[in-house]
Amino acid sequence: MLETEALLLGATILLFGLTYLNYVRFTRIHRQLQRQRKQADHYLCETQKRYFESIAYNQKALKARNDAYKEAEQIASFWSAERLN
Repeated sequence: MLETEALLLGATILLFGLTYLNYVRFTRIHRQLQRQRKQADHYLCETQKRYFESIAYNQKALKARNDAYKEAEQIASFWSAERLN
């Protein structure tokens, strides 16, 4: 009778110990996944920010180039009109 109770107590302690170890392992993995998710979100935000900044820069550069072409055409038409006169 005493041996059976001792075995049950030992099995219970072992079960609680294994449960606790699984809990510790789960929380460590969960924290690691949260950290990785946070890093991935940060990287995604930075990548999207750079992407939209490059689009804005390209649009500004394209507008500046088109403005320069228009100004060059105006200057060329002015000088060709001056030559004709």
